[in-house]
Amino acid sequence: MESVVCPSVVPRDGTAIPIVNNFRGRHLNSPNDLVFDSNSNIWFTDPPYGWCQGFPGVQSPELPNGIYFFNTKTKALISISNSVITTTNGLAFSPDGSTFYVADSNSTSSKPMSHSPSSLRNVWAFDVKGSILSNPRLVYSSEAGWSDGLQVTRKGHLMVAALGGVKLVDPTSRALLGKINTPNNIIFNLERGPRQGDYGMWLLTGRDFIYKILIKEQ
Repeated sequence: MESVVCPSVVPRDGTAIPIVNNFRGRHLNSPNDLVFDSNSNIWFTDPPYGWCQGFPGVQSPELPNGIYFFNTKTKALISISNSVITTTNGLAFSPDGSTFYVADSNSTSSKPMSHSPSSLRNVWAFDVKGSILSNPRLVYSSEAGWSDGLQVTRKGHLMVAALGGVKLVDPTSRALLGKINTPNNIIFNLERGPRQGDYGMWLLTGRDFIYKILIKEQ
């Protein structure tokens, strides 16, 4: 079974039509996270998680762990990074679209690595121009678990889903500003919810629970 990115769904019968399922004839590994830029183009990560975790029907990897850019107008698929980040995961853009954040979840690659102090648990930032990434720089390194889903607040603060909760990081100073604690749970992703008064609502999807959080960061 080949991996599929962002299928088009036929409303009448629910049939999914793949938009992308290979790169230059090699099947994608396990497309993981996906974001749209201001021009509605698709950026996605393609780590081997499905194969590493033994998901049924997932073939062994034929491509490096990478980040891809899919032009929704020309239908061209471009590999934009497969070396700086070892195990690509979550993605997010800065509010003005000039900075691109990528989570590196190397510590999930195998069970021994997940407990190793030398595992990579980083979030990287890149400058963006068109489909070109440049100037890679480390903006956060988690002390345990791994960095997974990413979001950016209206003020430009980075929210990192991780073991034990969500980290709020200032990507400019690289300082950890605070943490939303979810004891004994792993947060995989977070999504924006509707604003509630003066507060922004965030939904956190964890291993054991789904959380609703209200904070002033919109």
